[in-house]
Amino acid sequence: MQTLRVQDVIKLLREKLERVGSQSEFARQTGIQRTLINEVLCGKRLPPLQLCRALGLEWVLVKQVAPSGCGTEFDIITSRDFSRILREEIDKAGSIAAWARQFGLDRTHLSAVLHKHRSPDQRIIAALNLCEVLVHASDLGATHRLRGHTRTRRRQPHARWKKNSHFRWAASARPSRPI
Repeated sequence: MQTLRVQDVIKLLREKLERVGSQSEFARQTGIQRTLINEVLCGKRLPPLQLCRALGLEWVLVKQVAPSGCGTEFDIITSRDFSRILREEIDKAGSIAAWARQFGLDRTHLSAVLHKHRSPDQRIIAALNLCEVLVHASDLGATHRLRGHTRTRRRQPHARWKKNSHFRWAASARPSRPI
């Protein structure tokens, strides 16, 4: 399973645009605004969830198993596994409030995540020693998809990218003009 960075997603987008013909045609086919596509290509915006899905990519939660010779091995965590892991950690702490205090989290948000009313945020994922990565949907089995954990309540497109060293644009990485 290969995890993707922002630059990888932009490369996939450029390849897809070459096959389709233009940004406008891709926008018509996927229902994504052409201006959003252009902003992603120019590096003004991170790729939102809607665009990632249109490229056949999925966000998944993974647990690092062991470093191997050529990278790190990951196990995909299903939504059922996530709920089980979270419940076990809360039970060890004694209550939702105790576990939330231990990690400096909002108890009501944690409760909503536990009962699958909200998506887990980065702090809950980190507290469980998990991480969220973007992979090709073809790399996943149907049982590993986390559709319930990747939607917002209002169904607004959003990105789960962290602004870290993977997103810093080099001068050569930014295109000089829009495609």
